[in-house]
Amino acid sequence: YSTLTSWFNAHTSVVSSPFSPSTTLSPSPSRTASTPSRSPSSSPQSGSSPAASATPSRSRSRSPSASPASSGASPTRPPPPPASNRLPVDGQSKYLLGVNYPWGLYNGNSNYGRDFGSNAWGYTGFAASSSNMATNSANFQTIKNAGSRFVRVWVFSDGRAGIDLNSQYYPGSVQQSAYADMDALISLARQYNLKLVPVLFDFHLGFKSQTNGGVQLAGRNSWINYAPHVSSLLNNVVIPFLQRYGTIDVIHAWEVMNEPEWLIWDLPQTGYNSGQADGCSMLEFHTWASGICQAVHNYTQHYCTLGSASLKWYKIWLNAFATRKGYPLINLDYYQAHYYSWMDTTTINNDPDLGTVTISPLRQPTSGLSGLDRPIVVSQFYSTSSSFSSQLDTLYANGYAGAWPWSVNADSVIDYSTLTSWFNAHTSVVSSPFSPSTTLSPSPSRTASTPSRSPSSSPQSGSSPAASATPSRSRSRSPSASPASSGASPTRPPPPPASNRLPVDGQSKYLLGVNYPWGLYNGNSNYGRDFGSNAWGYTGFAASSSNMATNSANFQTIKNAGSRFVRVWVFSDGRAGIDLNSQYYPGSVQQSAYADMDALISLARQYNLKLVPVLFDFHLGFKSQTNGGVQLAGRNSWINYAPHVSSLLNNVVIPFLQRYGTIDVIHAWEVMNEPEWLIWDLPQTGYNSGQADGCSMLEFHTWASGICQAVHNYTQHYCTLGSASLKWYKIWLNAFATRKGYPLINLDYYQAHYYSWMDTTTINNDPDLGTVTISPLRQPTSGLSGLDRPIVVSQFYSTSSSFSSQLDTLYANGYAGAWPWSVNADSVIDYSTLTSW
Repeated sequence: YSTLTSWFNAHTSVVSSPFSPSTTLSPSPSRTASTPSRSPSSSPQSGSSPAASATPSRSRSRSPSASPASSGASPTRPPPPPASNRLPVDGQSKYLLGVNYPWGLYNGNSNYGRDFGSNAWGYTGFAASSSNMATNSANFQTIKNAGSRFVRVWVFSDGRAGIDLNSQYYPGSVQQSAYADMDALISLARQYNLKLVPVLFDFHLGFKSQTNGGVQLAGRNSWINYAPHVSSLLNNVVIPFLQRYGTIDVIHAWEVMNEPEWLIWDLPQTGYNSGQADGCSMLEFHTWASGICQAVHNYTQHYCTLGSASLKWYKIWLNAFATRKGYPLINLDYYQAHYYSWMDTTTINNDPDLGTVTISPLRQPTSGLSGLDRPIVVSQFYSTSSSFSSQLDTLYANGYAGAWPWSVNADSVIDYSTLTSWFNAHTSVVSSPFSPSTTLSPSPSRTASTPSRSPSSSPQSGSSPAASATPSRSRSRSPSASPASSGASPTRPPPPPASNRLPVDGQSKYLLGVNYPWGLYNGNSNYGRDFGSNAWGYTGFAASSSNMATNSANFQTIKNAGSRFVRVWVFSDGRAGIDLNSQYYPGSVQQSAYADMDALISLARQYNLKLVPVLFDFHLGFKSQTNGGVQLAGRNSWINYAPHVSSLLNNVVIPFLQRYGTIDVIHAWEVMNEPEWLIWDLPQTGYNSGQADGCSMLEFHTWASGICQAVHNYTQHYCTLGSASLKWYKIWLNAFATRKGYPLINLDYYQAHYYSWMDTTTINNDPDLGTVTISPLRQPTSGLSGLDRPIVVSQFYSTSSSFSSQLDTLYANGYAGAWPWSVNADSVIDYSTLTSW
């Protein structure tokens, strides 16, 4: 192991970084630079600053151009409907009669996975040629004439086309030709008054990889369960695509994936086959699908759905199931189930997860589907049978909300005559043609145990997507608003350019502030316990009138000294304020933590101060200790284990931001204080494996990107990050992330911390860090290459006799603010000098 470790350390840039485990991780995963020695308080009796066992030392311490049809208005969508046999369509409650159009035709050949964008085989998308448009147009005319009003069409399928990779081979962007193809599809839907249900991905995404003619078919399972790939897919592909089409009126819903059950290895009575699929766990899939469905809800006015392979698994997709298992909620707006004749003889009895269900929708009325809380559409079934008409009648009578036979262009031909007759007999309940609001100019064998519909493996195939086998279809959001919240949609000014000012209430100002990292309780420093409670008790801002009085007096002093900004730490190392769920994942914000934030806001209002809440401290990822039943630090998995990251974001960060998103006394949210002590592959790293569990730069960028995006989505405030030193300022620029292929964090302004030991240190010609004198007293911002936002010196000691000259120098050197350390911690602010300045 010694030799292996040495070799790894010499080759870290080329060796694969740690991956996320696929199994459930217990909540105590619990790397330390020149080493941060400020330890969080390890004892409830300490009464000191957060160093209980050691004296703390601070000495080192978005989107592609809009579619021509997009109105640009904020997307709004109706609430998810209750369980019924109708769904809202253009303000009316209707039965959804539709068809499957899983792939188009190109030169008469089925075009699986190539309708959107191009690959090494060439470009065969919707907009690829006038003859292609004409063929698909004729199909849409037939669909309309038969009375069908919904078209379920597959977009990125197994990832073989439409998505360009970045330099790290992660999902990088949507191809421009794929946008042209979607524009062409929307144009056809408008022309024939049809509604679209675009299916973003097919289960073949996670099937085993094949390569043909330079094209990789399937084999992209990491896009589902490897956090950096998941983040890249979401931020670089899914969200831009949804943003572009978020207000398009001919789109009814976005489907996350077609038949994901063939991928999930721990699914009850699973359909997974390890010979075909790489696969993922239920937790991993719920985490992935939750992120996509949340993006649908954030960026579009449309519903979110999922194409379940069978009624057998309908309960798996209910929020009640996810809640019981401790998985992230997907929040589907309506469900789907697919039907094939082999299902007629199968009943599930008393399964602990699946319950009791006859899995044929022809024999199972929705009234008998226990726990069903949304409409359910039978969205794939054969229509060639002589009993097609009676099938349609039965599905309608059994309470399903729609029927979409399989399929145009694939391995079954729709009986259009019967479909037309059924439509004519049910015109009052079937969605009627809608009136398009604008015109868009176009720019583009299943068996019961194993899915055998193989995606096309050859560009010359000309058949349905089974090139090597004939396909068979035989089986084929938020807590109550703070009293201070106006409830208005949050809007925030654009990020400012690099300067020595930042916007504050419409004016461009220099930010003079202080650090208030923890409050006082009974005169003792209260690290990590100002928000919420733990086994030591409740000592938050709102815990007692005497506590409020102490903090109020401090805020009065801060105001009197002329300071206008207060940087205060919220969840710190996770020791309080956050309740875990039954799986020991971050489950919710404690109600007492909300009360404490309300109290803090009240103080800020009373003294006309602006807040910069710091969501987390670097001790979050330090090694775990336990004292008096309280876990201190040791929550590194919240940063780099995808299911924990998703739970933290969806159950803690987003609800907290939503509640305070329009509060006027909040100026910015800080992602983390001094994360550099956690990042083991940081250039000239400060990481120490004896102190911190740690993460890679990629993992941290992925995590911070998600939080900063949430700040931008749910608040009117800026997003920032408390960098430990000017040495690393370039690490937080988007230009660095772009060059490395990391997700963009999109900070609105930067920070750097300063301590006197930095005065003698200069970085010279580092390939990542460049050349920089790391003391802001010696480094003007005009010499910070690539700096594109203001930068605040947000931690530095103020007790020196040179405090006044330090303030003068920081101002003259072009920094946008100065926040000395600190109220209540290990340094006392020289308020007299601050007031004079």
